Amino acid sequence: MRYFLAVLAVVVGLGVYLLSTRRVEDVQPGQVELRFSFPGDVRSLSVYSRIARRFMEENPDIYVKLEPVVGDFRRIIQRDLVAKIAPDVFFSDDDYFTVFAQDDHYLSLDELIERDGYNVETFYRPAFESFRYEGVQYGLPFGWGCSLLLYNKALFREHGITYDPTLWTWEQFLDTVKRCTDVVEVDGRTVQRYGYMRDNWAHTMCHMWQGGGTILQKSIVCPACDRRTDVDDMVEPGDVPCAQCGKATDNGRAEWRCVIDSPGCLRGVEFMLSLLPYTPRAVASDASEMSSNQELFVTNRLAVIRGGPYSAQWASEVDIDWGIGYYPAGPGGRWTRFYCDGFVIWDQTSHPQEAWRFLRYLCSDEAQRVLAKEGYHIPTRRTVAESPYFDRPDTPWDESKFAGAIDHVRFQRKIPRWDPVGQIIGRVYGYLMLEGGSFQKVSATEFLQRCQHQIDRELSRDQ
Repeated sequence: MRYFLAVLAVVVGLGVYLLSTRRVEDVQPGQVELRFSFPGDVRSLSVYSRIARRFMEENPDIYVKLEPVVGDFRRIIQRDLVAKIAPDVFFSDDDYFTVFAQDDHYLSLDELIERDGYNVETFYRPAFESFRYEGVQYGLPFGWGCSLLLYNKALFREHGITYDPTLWTWEQFLDTVKRCTDVVEVDGRTVQRYGYMRDNWAHTMCHMWQGGGTILQKSIVCPACDRRTDVDDMVEPGDVPCAQCGKATDNGRAEWRCVIDSPGCLRGVEFMLSLLPYTPRAVASDASEMSSNQELFVTNRLAVIRGGPYSAQWASEVDIDWGIGYYPAGPGGRWTRFYCDGFVIWDQTSHPQEAWRFLRYLCSDEAQRVLAKEGYHIPTRRTVAESPYFDRPDTPWDESKFAGAIDHVRFQRKIPRWDPVGQIIGRVYGYLMLEGGSFQKVSATEFLQRCQHQIDRELSRDQ
């Protein structure tokens, strides 16, 4: 009987403990419910579940309802915004951010940031600027990345490559891929090896920047003399005086024009074309091309492959000695493309103050540490990206090289018409990449001229 009573007491005590500490699966009386939506892959669900749980422990007056989306997140969130059933806080990336900002779907954060004295200086500037549109801050950044290069150390040693892959120039990179392209005998078979993989149009854009060109040029129109002052993508009206009359450009307007048909862009495209003899043939799509090139890389048949911070997890699972390199420097500098994910608040939320508290937590040091352990993105706060949470001593690769790439990322602000501009370049790029002898194939000069003409026509629709 004593044994039975002792067991019963343990069971009852355990039951009381489990009931008191169980997860709260629904909003409770007195709580404000916030709906939080994001792309619903397994990794994201794991990360955001942990972050939301910690937030609710520290903010018991708020219940965060997770709404992961499976499928095309952009289309689904656009539908919900138009139907006025959008979540209070939701994911955004820099590709479509300005499209929704232009349509007034986001809550402005400037007054909240100023009221709370919220410190934005710890964010990498390009990450913070990714969620700014026409001088207004509409979101906060969560994770960023950029295009990098992974290289096969064994193939480099075999071919006597001694260049530093974080410092190489166009000439050194071309020499590297040439020397690593050869034919060898493996187990009685003749095997072709390659130096590099083909660039798509988005990565050729990096070469255009390296050549000294760009696709879209931002200008500030002076309110006093109505003349243009060309500026970098992150410069806003009021940041610089007018280059013509010297007066302040406050209340000036920003304009964008296409400048792809330029000597700098031509140098970049010609450099890309010079790499083609040392790459595998293109296949049906970018998606299938990447998987086939990953297979070549892990079987020692490809010396250099494109990647990003996410590549470390994939490469850690293969038996290959690899390293992290940066894009080569051309006459215009060492530039690579920058991308960023973050979160915004729906402008019609019923709970703007609670949503702001949650948004702040999503992008806080504490939440960024959870992200850092996943190693899929680079934290947007320097304090975390440069800490052992991300730059970990227990991994065989050097995460500091990922964060260090911030010194040469190119922030291409995505204007609302960036989607059709990218579609134009991608479409014409297909003709540039046709095999020699095709009657539809275009030269580098013709490619840029066609792009210029079609983009000019597209941008004129805004005027």
